[in-house]
Amino acid sequence: MRANNGCRQLQSAIDGTTGIRMSDVAAVFSEVSRNPIAEEFMLDFLIENWEAINARFGNEFSEIQSIIKACLRMMRSEGQIMLVSVIFEF
Repeated sequence: MRANNGCRQLQSAIDGTTGIRMSDVAAVFSEVSRNPIAEEFMLDFLIENWEAINARFGNEFSEIQSIIKACLRMMRSEGQIMLVSVIFEF
């Protein structure tokens, strides 16, 4: 999987226009996150698309939790951890 393809899959999952059911979005994120190339873009995708994710799934805590877990799965550096804690106020 190339990074662009992974980003396209994630974008399609959150925009609600491609027929991906809300209940399947977390599975799409999880599948994309399993690819080593995903390490390059998952955290950035989460940050850049947080408002859209929150708008679509704001009342679905378990879906948001699964999406966040998938995006943070590859997080390794202390800088990334600090960035996430500041953005999401952990």
